[in-house]
Amino acid sequence: MLEYTILVSLVVLMVVGAMTALGRQIDNTLPEGVPAATTAQGATTTSCPPPTTTTTGPSATTTTTAQPTGC
Repeated sequence: MLEYTILVSLVVLMVVGAMTALGRQIDNTLPEGVPAATTAQGATTTSCPPPTTTTTGPSATTTTTAQPTGC
């Protein structure tokens, strides 16, 4: 009976060790987090310029242009 107890204990230790090693390998293989969502047209990155402000004349007329669509 003692021999079977030792044998079962060794098998359990082997299984626990294999599962731990497999878990670490899976953890290192899988990417971190969820990738960013993309649009149906594709992922395009644009940098939007700041709005243009122009001050002219003695009365200090200010003209501001709006941002392009999508900014």
